[in-house]
Amino acid sequence: MSTEKNLTGMEQCTPPELREAAKNLEEKLLPEKSRTVYLKMYAEYKDWCAKKEVAGTSEDVLLVYFEEQSKKKKPSTLWSVYSMLRSTISLKEDIDISKYYKLVAFIKRQNAAYKPKKSSVFSRAEITKFLLEAPDNDFLSTKAIFITGLAGACRPEELCNMHMKDITIQDDIIIVNIPHTKNATSSKFVITELLWIKIVKKYFTNRPSPDMPKVLIGFRGGKPIAVRDLRFQAAFSDPPLTVDESSSAYKPDSSRRIKGVVPGWRMVLFPNNIVKFLIHMC
Repeated sequence: MSTEKNLTGMEQCTPPELREAAKNLEEKLLPEKSRTVYLKMYAEYKDWCAKKEVAGTSEDVLLVYFEEQSKKKKPSTLWSVYSMLRSTISLKEDIDISKYYKLVAFIKRQNAAYKPKKSSVFSRAEITKFLLEAPDNDFLSTKAIFITGLAGACRPEELCNMHMKDITIQDDIIIVNIPHTKNATSSKFVITELLWIKIVKKYFTNRPSPDMPKVLIGFRGGKPIAVRDLRFQAAFSDPPLTVDESSSAYKPDSSRRIKGVVPGWRMVLFPNNIVKFLIHMC
């Protein structure tokens, strides 16, 4: 009975089964790929509210919450948290926190003096050096992944979901079809550089079984393995790069396919420790 009293007049006119169905659809309005992360962030916020004995969301509540979060998180992370809470609070509580201008001003102020660490940049010469000098016995799969990802500015999931039927290999060109991109459209690109074609062809020749539909099969010590990481060596940069163990992102650069610029490619690279590079072809 108390639940019915809390409903608005419009909601009371909606049959209970329809309200329940609508509630079940709410979470599907969140980004599919990161839905779990969004819900986890909202759960953490609600756990914090419970510990503070906070009954509901308000601008003052969120100001205190973000002030505490700012002591543990980088300003860039605060914006991510804000974005996720804005979506989840809107869905779960029907509150638009984008109108909390003091909260937005607080987060902006945290970002004022913050200098994000820039990723290292590889030159074309360093990329070519890796492709020519890194031993195929250990790095053949990495070279093929590297070339395919760089030529098509592919996202991680696009590489992982790529099948043999999506690749057409000819004498002087390789045509790659991406049937499902992040934007729910198909995409196609070609590999025309002779060195790249030679390496990719060698990779396909050494695949252990034509019955394996997935393109990506790794090779380590000359033996095939499942591809779970991309390996590279910091020694191929000049000067050698400093290893940053905290780096762990792999994304296409935001400039991909914009204004005719050859797209960049972010990778997680694994030498002895984890290294993050941002690669720009010029």
